[in-house]
Amino acid sequence: MKILLSTNKLLLCLLITMVFSGLDLKAQDKGMQFFEGTWQEVLDEASLQDKFIFVDCYTTWCGPCKKMAREVFPDAEVGDFFNDRFINFKLDMEKGEGPTMRSEWGVNAYPTMIFFNPSGEETHRIKGYKKSDKFLAEARKGLLDMEQVAELKTRYEEGERSPEFLYEYANNLQMSGSSKGEQVFNEYLETQSPEDLSLPQNMELIFN
Repeated sequence: MKILLSTNKLLLCLLITMVFSGLDLKAQDKGMQFFEGTWQEVLDEASLQDKFIFVDCYTTWCGPCKKMAREVFPDAEVGDFFNDRFINFKLDMEKGEGPTMRSEWGVNAYPTMIFFNPSGEETHRIKGYKKSDKFLAEARKGLLDMEQVAELKTRYEEGERSPEFLYEYANNLQMSGSSKGEQVFNEYLETQSPEDLSLPQNMELIFN
């Protein structure tokens, strides 16, 4: 009888452990899922899935980085938004590829969270700790910028070259920090007469 009771207790403990483990896994699944691999593998995966890229640039000693990882990235709403639209990637700026990418991306504060298009061109970045609602608001703005640039890129590749279009595309590329901005900017300037270059909108674009 005692053996039977002990067995029942053991089974009950195992059942409780399985239930809570399952709850734990479900809770983890609700937050952001981060890709494991190298930066090149991230680019390959983004190209394969035709998704944008989100990179959390952090260090192990950074308090706000730990707070983002603890309070914001596990948030269910944040996870739903990012997992559907991005390949999410965490990169320690002091280990492995980190120092190289830190120099290439010009990261000088932590956390810095960078958005890239599927080709690996930066389009938006967020610096510092943000609560979930503020983080999502900035992320949605970043996604809108990326989608707008992607639409303009398609029109450009299809041969559209009107001055109005080139101006809009050059301006968007400049704001996103894309290296392609200079090429489109020069194409736009070729559509303008010397007199037109002094127009306020052209002066603003030139100075930018």
